[in-house]
Amino acid sequence: MTRPATIEDASSLAAISLEVWLNTYIRDGVNAFFADYALEQFTAARFKDILDQENENIWVSQNAVGIDGFLRMSSNSRAPVDIVSDLEIATLYVQPRHHGRFEKVGETHFRIGDRAYPNNILHFRLNRSVADNA
Repeated sequence: MTRPATIEDASSLAAISLEVWLNTYIRDGVNAFFADYALEQFTAARFKDILDQENENIWVSQNAVGIDGFLRMSSNSRAPVDIVSDLEIATLYVQPRHHGRFEKVGETHFRIGDRAYPNNILHFRLNRSVADNA
């Protein structure tokens, strides 16, 4: 099921963020630079702050046990190119064991410091009859 995130979800969002971010970007060992970044960015307090902002929306995917992924959308976000929406999908994090439902259609890069790390651009094809009824 999907639903809007609540303040009570903040610690779960932080935990999923740590899991996904470390699994994505930390491949050859953890150094202090990356550990400090992750531990500063992915906290329950930071997610509570995000959820309090009008221009931020987080939707969670929840199974019978708990949250297994989330989508964060930021409005009034300056686009990197002209003629596109000011609504940005800022984060799409899904626990690795739930991957495989999206099709990879490209790649971009997440930059931290002077290094760039690949990010997949994913596409999910809706069932035509579902899309037509939406």
